[in-house]
Amino acid sequence: MSRTTASSLPPVLQLYKSIRRLHKRLPPALRAVGNNYVKDEFARHRKAEPAFLAGFISEWTVYRDTLLQQVASSPFEGPAAATQIGKRLEMHQLDALNHQQLGQLHALREAAKGKKS
Repeated sequence: MSRTTASSLPPVLQLYKSIRRLHKRLPPALRAVGNNYVKDEFARHRKAEPAFLAGFISEWTVYRDTLLQQVASSPFEGPAAATQIGKRLEMHQLDALNHQQLGQLHALREAAKGKKS
């Protein structure tokens, strides 16, 4: 049986797989948090309305591209290990989040720092 080529997969699945591949280059703790979050979000939005899906894919593409730049130039061992992964949200982005999303963001931040929420 042959493996499915990446080009034959739906774009959203290609995006998911590329993010998971990038997560392999993260430190173990961040990799675990990232993989769990991505898996949950993509599963939660599996049957989203097509109009919503475009924005979902767009935001996750920005995440993938940002992460790609950061991991491409960042060894996670030795003196350069303090490289920051991720980026700060702008105020307009925070203002656009509802109460539930703010809670998720807080829980994600705490998990990334290794704290229990």
